[in-house]
Amino acid sequence: MPTITLIIILSVVLPVSLVAITIFFVLRFSLGLMRESRQRQALLRNGERAVAEILSISDTGVTVNDNPRVALHLFVRPKSRTGFEANTKLLVSRLSLAAFQPGAKIQVRFDPNDLQRVAVEPPATNFQPGAVPSLAASRDLATQSTRATALVLSAQEGEPAGRLKLIDLLLEVRVTDRPPYQINTRVAVAPENDFLVKPGAQISATISASDPTQISLELPATG
Repeated sequence: MPTITLIIILSVVLPVSLVAITIFFVLRFSLGLMRESRQRQALLRNGERAVAEILSISDTGVTVNDNPRVALHLFVRPKSRTGFEANTKLLVSRLSLAAFQPGAKIQVRFDPNDLQRVAVEPPATNFQPGAVPSLAASRDLATQSTRATALVLSAQEGEPAGRLKLIDLLLEVRVTDRPPYQINTRVAVAPENDFLVKPGAQISATISASDPTQISLELPATG
């Protein structure tokens, strides 16, 4: 009889323990990612800017929405001091992996008080407040455009531009005549409209028929 009781107890306790352990590690990992994301955002706001060369890239084995989290070994070349090596991790769109190969140059921010704290700037780093598409791109969007819907996969707030927020978006673009694809872009929105570009939001858009990476999002005017 004691043996049967022990078996019953173990059959209940073991599965519950395994579930509890699994939940503990999942929560621990999720909280770690959230803390890392907050630290990265602070570094992108306050860190010193520099160009870095990718020395190597490796897979961490973690994916989020089918996008890999990779580890980068960098050689950072600041203007204010001699270059140094550093390591960092980040989530990369599958479609942007080609831009993160060894030898590639990327923009980063680093902590001058701790050179091992480095954050990679989002891909769309050439945006300037008030910038407009080139004449050729504008003409193409106006005359050879295709209607689309853009799903916001992620949104990262950058430095403010006056009263506007600059937000780097990873979008999944959906067009009727082709498979969905992902692109990165940067938008300037008023603080009261930032809910329009939160992850999960869907935005009406226009894309160039000849270059699907040229996209115009239909957002409220900022002027």
